[in-house]
Amino acid sequence: SLESLTDPQRLKEILKNLQSAFGGFVDIGIIDATGKQVAYEGPYELKGKDYSRDQCITATLSGNSCISHMVMGFRRQPHLVITVKRSFSPALTAVLRSSIDTARFHELLTRLDIGTHGDVFIINRQGELQTPSRKYGELFAKIPMQVPPYAEHTQVYQTEIKGAPLIVGYAFIPDTEFILMIVKDKHERLKPWLDTRIELIGFLLISVLAVLGVILGVSTYLVH
Repeated sequence: SLESLTDPQRLKEILKNLQSAFGGFVDIGIIDATGKQVAYEGPYELKGKDYSRDQCITATLSGNSCISHMVMGFRRQPHLVITVKRSFSPALTAVLRSSIDTARFHELLTRLDIGTHGDVFIINRQGELQTPSRKYGELFAKIPMQVPPYAEHTQVYQTEIKGAPLIVGYAFIPDTEFILMIVKDKHERLKPWLDTRIELIGFLLISVLAVLGVILGVSTYLVH
């Protein structure tokens, strides 16, 4: 019920459950139909704040839910917002709003094995970084490559930036505006194959020379 959700102790319990189950959740609040936050639990003083002009709140009130881009908000810290609308009656609607900080995304991405020269990051569909990048800038910077076209499944393509050949893999994250991208230097990616090929060619040349040496030695011996 709305009375339960606006109870500070109940909100505190919900936030604690979210943090223990998923991690990364910073705060939680209840926003009424006018955009005012009537209840809040978290480390910031955000109760009573006006979110009537917030794009995610507006989209949720006209729809059902929203997952925002990375935003700064009232706290002036980058975070992602998740909102869900609940209609208690035709005349009574409220929005549950929670936020996740960027550390959770960074933690997930750093677990990927991308090599010493690889890069992995998340962008929105405008090409703006939603997580920091090793080579292409900090949060909110625009990447120096085109936003890839939508695809239901993971795609890989080759491109160049300032003459450097790159291999790019990307996947659209379902139900969001986010795109996960992994960028690797083509030469680094192909280096193990090139090293193996050089070793095989070297082994072949040594074998051919050894065989020719044996043939020449035996033939010379028989002639003598």
